[in-house]
Formats: sequence, structure tokens, C-alpha cells
Amino acid sequence: MTNSDILLLPEMDRSVKEFLREHLYIDSIESFLLRTRDGEEREAFLKRTDIHPKKLDEYRASAKELLLRLGPPVEYDGVLEGFFETGTEGVIWMLYETAKIDADGKRPYDGLQLIEDFDRLVIRAEDGHTLFDEEIMLDWKAGYRPFPMNPEHGQQCALGFWIHGVQRGWEPDAWARFFFPSDGKELAATLIKHPPRID
Repeated sequence: MTNSDILLLPEMDRSVKEFLREHLYIDSIESFLLRTRDGEEREAFLKRTDIHPKKLDEYRASAKELLLRLGPPVEYDGVLEGFFETGTEGVIWMLYETAKIDADGKRPYDGLQLIEDFDRLVIRAEDGHTLFDEEIMLDWKAGYRPFPMNPEHGQQCALGFWIHGVQRGWEPDAWARFFFPSDGKELAATLIKHPPRID
């Protein structure tokens, strides 16, 4: 994601921006969009700020338009990878850039691209037809299970793996199957990040 400052939003009153930064610790356009999209978090946001829901939706529309103007999209072509290693504490959804795979088939870390909120992901079957084409919005509760040896705590789970996030509207196992296909054949995909990181 970008580190774009919420102060860049022209339609939002400066007093509102300062309140968000000082009291809700929202300092970027992305964090504002994430905290106000729907559900309990949106309701809590409205209660804390006393912003009318219609006005909030206008701010959100402005924020999305601004993100689109900050820079051209960056596309990465590759294959899906459910990445995990010591320290990740579960599977992280990634795309591995095909161009970064070396002649020996090795995959350096710099070929990994994190799949995250507001990215667009297009997944294709072996015959080229589209299996998935959506903006990424991860659900952080779907598939939650308590840890067997520590039931007071838990994590999301899919296909027997502990995971981090599930695409909204998808069953955890169905989402994870894109990254761990039953036939073992990796799925080709294009990841579109918009906008690129700005300083």
C-alpha cells in the first residue's frame, strides 16, 4: 500500500483530518478507507466522529478517486503462492513474479508480491479462462478456530493451514484452494497494485 497522507484529501475539512490523526490514529487514505468500509468498525467510526453517514460516503468516494490519481497501476504477472516459513505464523497470500524465477527454478524473495486490500487480482485457469477477478478486501474473521492447545486464542484456518485473511464473500477453503490447488498445478495470475508507493 501507499503511505499517502490523509491531509491530501481536498474535500475533507482540515479539522476532521486532524481529529482522525490525533484521536483515531488514522494518518493515511488507505487506513481511512479500511476503517470505514462496513460493519462494526464503520459504526464505531461514525459514533466517534459524529460524521453523517452520507458525508462519510462522500469522503470515501473522494478518497478512492484520489488514490486513482496518485499514479498509474503497476501490474505483476506470476503464479499464486501460499507463502509460509518460520515466523509467519500461518499462510500469507502472495503472487510470485514469473520473471524473477531464475534459470534453476529457484525463487528469490524479491519475486514475492503481497496480495493486500485494494489490489486487483485476476486468476486464470490453465486454459486461460478467468477464475477470479476482484478487488481484494480481506475478511479477518472468516474461518476462525481456537488453537487446540490454547483455546482462549485462535486464528483463521483453511484446508488445514493457519492463515492470514480470506477474500470477502468466499469460503476459507475455496479461497485457499487457489493457492493450494488439489492437482498441485500453480495458477497463473496478474496482481494490479494501484497506486504505487509514494514518498
